[in-house]
Amino acid sequence: MELDNVEIPSSMSEYDVTSFFQTNVLFTSKEDLIEWTCKVGRSLCYVITILSSDKVTARPRPRVLLGCDRAGQFRENLKQVRQNKRKSSSKKCGCPFQVRGQKDTLVDEWRVEVVCGMHNHESGHLEAHSYAGRLDKNEEKMVENMYATGVKPRKILSSIKKNSPGNTTTIRTIYNHRAMVYKQELGGRSPIQFLFQCVTNAGYVCYTRVKAHGKQLESLFFANPMSIRLCRMFPSVFQLDCTYKTNRYRMPLLSIVGVTSTSQSFFGAFVFMSDETEYSYRWALDCFKSILDSCSLPLVLITDRELALMNAIKIIFPHSKNLLCQVHIHRNILAHCRKLFTKGVDCDIFLGKWQMLMNATTEVQLNIEFNQLLIGYAEKYPKVFSYVVST
Repeated sequence: MELDNVEIPSSMSEYDVTSFFQTNVLFTSKEDLIEWTCKVGRSLCYVITILSSDKVTARPRPRVLLGCDRAGQFRENLKQVRQNKRKSSSKKCGCPFQVRGQKDTLVDEWRVEVVCGMHNHESGHLEAHSYAGRLDKNEEKMVENMYATGVKPRKILSSIKKNSPGNTTTIRTIYNHRAMVYKQELGGRSPIQFLFQCVTNAGYVCYTRVKAHGKQLESLFFANPMSIRLCRMFPSVFQLDCTYKTNRYRMPLLSIVGVTSTSQSFFGAFVFMSDETEYSYRWALDCFKSILDSCSLPLVLITDRELALMNAIKIIFPHSKNLLCQVHIHRNILAHCRKLFTKGVDCDIFLGKWQMLMNATTEVQLNIEFNQLLIGYAEKYPKVFSYVVST
């Protein structure tokens, strides 16, 4: 049953809302009666909850008692009282408002009766209300589906507000429900155990490295079967780079990205590592080498200036060329050299010449651009030139 248009009075100084809950309409089920009562309460900015309810088969005429969420008095559990407990308060103020629903066995429908239509407090805003902001079944399903597809919480909240303009759910409710879904997915397992089971069930090639006692994970290598086929088809160039702060354990994630003959990139493999030592990189590269064909190893491996990774490449892929990524080089130059210039104009000119050096296509052109850089900045900005040469 849909809620009729309710005219909310401009001033509710008496807090008497009896007339809004008086109706001759019969409801086909207890759930319809509760839904109608709660909707009327929400239209008046009051939250109605179930105080007591009989089972349908408990008595000949089962009843349900509804009341204001601020009914009753707060009783603190003395066992939970601690000296350092934060200060808190209760919303309960002994509100006497009550509505009773009872089943009429003659017509097999439910009637509404107002026991007390008085509130002893003003109506408030329902925004951020812990009960009024709850998600219904459809909204919970919507959050779960959007969370599974990687939609951000703020976009999920916007979609819910768009579908239900009167919804008072907050972003915290979305986070809480998402955390509950995540906990249910884990099923008592640790996140690492859950990840390992997921990649194993999906048919991924997976290798692990644990500490000597065999209980703590140090590294996890996994690769999709399709990615492995692409790596074997296009083994010429791979880019290796670590991302940080992507997980609660702060484990670096080494991503290995390949390039097809049409200049399209693809993910080849991923490695979670406990540290960025040469030994860890050697283990990761050795796992990567095992999924490739022995006759078609990488020709070029592109990295940033991570010395441990560069040393590991020399050992595992001794015949592969190791090139430095121009993007990382440019970022490092900007971060370290810009602050060494006393004039902004000199910095801009230097960056222009540096870009010409980076774009050199032959060794002769590279030497010419480097000499130009030497003449212009070796004496005037020795720290800048020293950083460029040494790194």
